[in-house]
Order: sequence, then C-alpha cells, then structure tokens
Amino acid sequence: MSLQLKVLQPQLLSPVWCYILRDADLEPIERIGTGVSIFGGQRPNYGTYSVSVDGQTVSSGSVQSNDQATQQLLGSVSGLPYGSHTAVLTNTGGNPVDIDRIDFQTQIGQSG
Repeated sequence: MSLQLKVLQPQLLSPVWCYILRDADLEPIERIGTGVSIFGGQRPNYGTYSVSVDGQTVSSGSVQSNDQATQQLLGSVSGLPYGSHTAVLTNTGGNPVDIDRIDFQTQIGQSG
C-alpha cells in the first residue's frame, strides 16, 4: 500500500500529532496490505478532499465544520487482494486538510 502524501507540515493538535495538507497530494509511504483508513480533523477553516485507491475514488467531501473534531473518517477501503496498492489523499480546494492517523490493514499467514 503506497500512500501518496506531499507538502506535509506536522502540527500538534491536542492530544495527537497530525499533518496539515496544504495542497496537492502526499508523498509515497510504501505499504503492502488489504486496506487503508484515513482519519482527519474538522475545523471552520478546513477545505475539501478526495481519497482514491488504485485510481478509483472511494471518498470525497469537506472537512469544513463549525464543530471542531478530530479522528473523523475521511476514507476507507478494505477487502483488497493482499499486495501492493496505491492510496491517494488529495486536497481538492485551497484550504487545509489534516491527517490525524492512517490505519493499514494486512493479513497474517496465507488466505484460504
């Protein structure tokens, strides 16, 4: 699983570290697995995003909200064949999008 991430700026938002995505995509983090879930925050000044896996959009939306929150699910996919996949989080607007955490799913042992 390779996660495309670029232009990351780490910031401390209590109680967790997160990354603020200012524009474009993120740089690759290589992973092999069966799924991925991306969590981020909501703030009044945040913008829009999309999440794609293997070239297919799995989620898109806005994280702009008057109610500030963290650990909100931005996109998730599971049940992929075990192997290398590409997940891309794209900031589709001009306002920040933050990433609180990324969970990768994998398998132990052989399937079947």
